[in-house]
Amino acid sequence: MANEPAVRKLSYSHEAMVDAMIQNPMIRGWELAAMFGVTESWLSRIRTSNAFRERLRERTNELVDPVLAATVEERFEQMVLRSQEILIEKLSEPAEKIDPQLALQCAALGAKAGGYGGFGAKVAPAPAAREPNWLERSAERLRNLNQGVIDVESREVPVPRQAGT
Repeated sequence: MANEPAVRKLSYSHEAMVDAMIQNPMIRGWELAAMFGVTESWLSRIRTSNAFRERLRERTNELVDPVLAATVEERFEQMVLRSQEILIEKLSEPAEKIDPQLALQCAALGAKAGGYGGFGAKVAPAPAAREPNWLERSAERLRNLNQGVIDVESREVPVPRQAGT
């Protein structure tokens, strides 16, 4: 798929998909794919193309009331902004009037939004560099372990065994 060219011009079937999506904003990808007799992966490629997304935006603006056209993201952003305004208003009261739980929750939300306190993006640590003969050394350690000896920092340490093992 990475080698396939991006969609530059939409066909009449693409326009019909746009109309179907406007008529039923809750339509699922598999339903739309079945409606047009295409695979979900092909449909996903089309729906994520810049040309398709731009045409969907244009048609939505032509046909739909702006209040209804607000996407979930826009509505969520509006809700967050309004919530922030309310919280700021509540937190601007004298300290003795502020519920401690509210203050703690606001601090936690602020830290999370700012990426502080371990709430930031999780980045996997870089893999440790392996020594060239790590596989042979691992096999040797296993053999020693089976014989009752553990190699700790290049020192052999006898491992006590119970009788019968």
